[in-house]
Amino acid sequence: LIVFLYITLIDSQKSKSSKSSKSLKNSKNDTIKKEIPFIQKFYTKTLGEIKVDRKKGRLPPKGSILNCIVKCSALHGCHCVRINVETSECNTFVSTVDDPNSERNTSVLEKYVYYTNNGNREGNNVNLALGKKVTQSSTYNQFRAQKAIDNDKRTESKTSGGKEKRRSTLPWLQIDMKDDHVITGVMLLSSDEKSVHDFEIRVGNRQISKSEKGTHFKENPVCYAYEGSDFLQKAKPKVVKCEPCPLMGRYVTLQIVKNCTDCPNPGDNYLNLAELEIYGYIPK
Repeated sequence: LIVFLYITLIDSQKSKSSKSSKSLKNSKNDTIKKEIPFIQKFYTKTLGEIKVDRKKGRLPPKGSILNCIVKCSALHGCHCVRINVETSECNTFVSTVDDPNSERNTSVLEKYVYYTNNGNREGNNVNLALGKKVTQSSTYNQFRAQKAIDNDKRTESKTSGGKEKRRSTLPWLQIDMKDDHVITGVMLLSSDEKSVHDFEIRVGNRQISKSEKGTHFKENPVCYAYEGSDFLQKAKPKVVKCEPCPLMGRYVTLQIVKNCTDCPNPGDNYLNLAELEIYGYIPK
């Protein structure tokens, strides 16, 4: 009888433990299910693929993604996270020093899943360049730099080219945002589409100097880069995004970084813009 009661007691405890464990697991799963809409509402997956392993299941697990995003949400100015697909290691990107886009090697990028903070979604379509200070490497006639961000597509900025003394072999245009902004993307428009070739858009806190003529500016992280002369179509705007992560900084720089090999005048680099718009938000 004593043995029977003992076995019954043990079975009862196991049953309670099993129910408690199952209840805890269900509670955790319910929490994750409730939090996934939070991820989708405030964060966007910009790069990387969720994998499914027969033994390990979903990689990285939803819980790991959620924990990483919650960690980012608690950090002032955190605008992007990446989670290692295999190890679930979480990296958050906060300051202007962080360069989440530096590892552009495909084999490296495939190891991670990237999520970006949407910031102020309504403000992401507002042109932040309006009213800001802008400079360019040189100026051709009356085509001042300010005309690139005056919200008037009929006016244009243009740097010197050809045999002009003031010309820069690697022309650039830089916008001073006055304060740190998280830059999500840039719109470019030109009536001379071949002038916007082989370029880089960089974001950071390092200001380019007019004395740096003919120098490839590499001080700030790269938001977007393009190689070739077929990026734009005449009089048609094109928007590019900072990927896999937005970048935070005060200065946004567009620079031609090498000679155009298939332009009408190869080696004659100049930058001609009808309009440049900047999208993003102020970090909270």
